[in-house]
Amino acid sequence: MVLKRWQQKPLPELSFPAADPSANLLSLLLAQRGVNTPEEKADFSGAHTLSDPFSLLDMDRAVRRVALAAEAGEKLLIFGDYDADGICATAILWHYLHNLGVQTAFYLPSRENEGYGLNEQVVRSAAKKGITLIITVDNGISCHSEVELAKSLGVDVVILDHHQPGEVLPDAAAVVDAHRTDQQDAESLRMLCGAGIALLFVAAMEGGDTETALEQYAHLAAIATIGDIMLLQKDNRLIVQRGLEILRYTDDGGLAILMDLAGIDRRLITAEQVAFSLVPRINATGRMGSATDALRLLLEEDREEAVRLAEAVCRQNDDRRKTEAEITAEIEEMVARQPELLQGRIAFFAGENWHKGVIGISAARLMQKYGKPVFIASTEEGFATGSARSFGDFSVFESLSFAADLLDKFGGHRSAGGFSCKSSNLLELKERLEFFAKEHFPLMPLPCQEIDLAMPEAALNLETVHLIETLEPFGNGNESPIFLLENMTVRRTFPVKEGKYVRFEAARGGRVYSFICFFMTAAAFPFASGDRVDLLFSASSNLYQGEERLSLRCVDIRPAGFPYFAYHLGLSIYEKFLRREPISSADAKKCLPVQEEMREIWKTLISLPEEQRTEEILFFKLFPLRIGYAKIRFAMGIMEELGLVSRSENGLHPTESVGKTDFRNTEIYERLARIADSED
Repeated sequence: MVLKRWQQKPLPELSFPAADPSANLLSLLLAQRGVNTPEEKADFSGAHTLSDPFSLLDMDRAVRRVALAAEAGEKLLIFGDYDADGICATAILWHYLHNLGVQTAFYLPSRENEGYGLNEQVVRSAAKKGITLIITVDNGISCHSEVELAKSLGVDVVILDHHQPGEVLPDAAAVVDAHRTDQQDAESLRMLCGAGIALLFVAAMEGGDTETALEQYAHLAAIATIGDIMLLQKDNRLIVQRGLEILRYTDDGGLAILMDLAGIDRRLITAEQVAFSLVPRINATGRMGSATDALRLLLEEDREEAVRLAEAVCRQNDDRRKTEAEITAEIEEMVARQPELLQGRIAFFAGENWHKGVIGISAARLMQKYGKPVFIASTEEGFATGSARSFGDFSVFESLSFAADLLDKFGGHRSAGGFSCKSSNLLELKERLEFFAKEHFPLMPLPCQEIDLAMPEAALNLETVHLIETLEPFGNGNESPIFLLENMTVRRTFPVKEGKYVRFEAARGGRVYSFICFFMTAAAFPFASGDRVDLLFSASSNLYQGEERLSLRCVDIRPAGFPYFAYHLGLSIYEKFLRREPISSADAKKCLPVQEEMREIWKTLISLPEEQRTEEILFFKLFPLRIGYAKIRFAMGIMEELGLVSRSENGLHPTESVGKTDFRNTEIYERLARIADSED
C-alpha cells in the first residue's frame, strides 16, 4: 500500500478569543469552505430556495412541448441512463408525468449491449409504437444523429442533460443543459446532476414552484447528486439537505425497504450512508443486470413486489462485490508474479472476459493501493473495453486523447474515463500512455490526504462534534473534516469483529482517546504499546446503551515525525532504476546497502508478523536507524534475486536460508554500484 502524503489545507487568517476553542474550530472550518459572511452562512445552512428553473435556456420550450403532448394525449418515452443519476432522474420524470395522466413509458439502456446514450434502435422502436416525444435525461447532448433520425420519423426530442456539449447542439425541440456556451449566469445550475435538472423541470412544469418539486422529489435528486459525486454547494446542498429529511421519514415504498435491507437506520441517515450503502446497490443493477430493476423498485408501491425487487437489487450488489473482488485479486496476483507491472508511472492491466461493469471499481481500488493512475482493459474476441482512474494533476481524459488514434472510442474527465479499442492495440496503448506520463510528469503526482486542522486537545469533545455536525451533509466540496493529532503514544489495541478491524487507545498530555481503524486488520496493525504515532481522524458521536459517546475514526496513521518526502523520493529513485532511467551517482551512493544494513533489514523482516511484512512497515521500523526507503527497496530486490525472499499479493515472505551468499554479486547491486561510481 503506497502511503499518502498528508497535506494541510490552507488556513484562514482569522483570530478568535481563546476562551471557546470549539466555536473557534467551527469558524475555521467554515472559513476553509468559503463561508464567512452572515449571508454565506445562511446560504450554507440551506436558508434559500432553488434557482429559477426558467433561467435555464430552452426550459420554457421544453415545458411547452411536454404540456402540448399532455393536452393532445400523445405517447411519451423517457430515455435515461443505467447509473444512479439516470435511474433517479427517470423515476422523477416518470412519476410526475404519470400522475399528470400522460401516457409515459421509460427506457434505460443496457451498459453491456447498448452503452451510454440514445440509440437508433430505441428511436425506431418508439416511432413504431406511436410515441411522438422522447425526453432524454442525463444524456442526449451528444446524440446528433439519433435526434435527426427521430425527427425524420415524426418524433420530437427534448433533451435534459448536464454533460458538456460539443460546439453544435443537437437539433432538438428543446436542449436544456446549463453547460451550453450561450447559457449565462448559471454557476449553481452547472453543478446539478441529471436528476437535479429533472427536478427543475418538474418545478418549471408547476410554473416555477420549486418548493413543491423539492417536497415530492428531493430524496431521489439527493441520491443522484451524491451518487454522481456532484459538488455539495448552493442548489445541490439544499437538495441533499431536503432529500435526507424525506428519507428519514420515508416508511413505505421500495426505497424504504431497500434502506432496511441495507441496514440503514432511516432516522439517522447521512449523505455518507447514501454514498456507501444506497448508491452502490442502485448502481449494481446497471453493472450486473438491468437498471430497470432499480427503477421499478423506486416507483413500486405494492409492498410484496417492492420486497422482491429490493432483494433482487441487493443480490446484484452482492454479485458486483464478489466479481469486483475476484478481478482485483487476480490483478494483485499478476503483480506478485510480475512486479515489473508496477515499474511504470502508470499501472496498466489487461485480462480476458473481466466484467466490464466493474473494472472501473477495481481501477479505483488499485489506484488507492498502488498510488498510481490505473488503466484496466477487458478483452473479448479481439476487442478491448477499458476503464481508468487517476488523482492529482494526471488527467485520464488528456492521456487518452494523446492516444486517440489507437482508440475506437474514449471519454471521461480528469479523474476517470473509459475507452475501447482493438485488443491488438493494447501494448502500444500502454506504451503511449507511459510516454505521455513521462513527458508531462518527470515526477508523478503524489497520492494525497488533505487535513483540515490540527485538533486542539481542549476542543476534542462532544460539544465540538455537535458543532461539526452542523456542517452536514458531507460530500464532494464539503468533505467530512479530517483532523491531525501528533506525537501520540499507543497504549492498548483491541481486535474488533474477530480481528477484521482494530481499535486502539492513544494518549497525550494525560488524556487517553479511543480510535477505531477500519482500513487495517488487528494483525496488520504495526504499532505496539509505547510507540509514538501521528494520526489523522474524523470525529462523530454515537449512542451506546443510551449514552452518547465520542466516536473517533482513524483514517491514517504512521510513526511520529515520519519523513514522507524521503519516502516518496526513495520510491521514485527505485522505480527510475527499474525503468533504466537516469539516476544520479549521489542518489545511487545513498541507496547502496552495506553488510550491516542488509543484516538489520533481514533481522527486522523476519521479526515482523506475517501480516506486516511490507516495505512500508519495514521503513516504519527502520527509519529511526536512518535506513532509507530506497535502500530498503533495493535490499528487497537483492534478496529476491538471491532467493531469500518471495513476494505475493499479501506481502513479502522470507524463505529458508540458502547458505552464505554475497549480496554484492547480484545484478541489482552491481548495476547500482556502477552508477554510484560513475561521473554525473
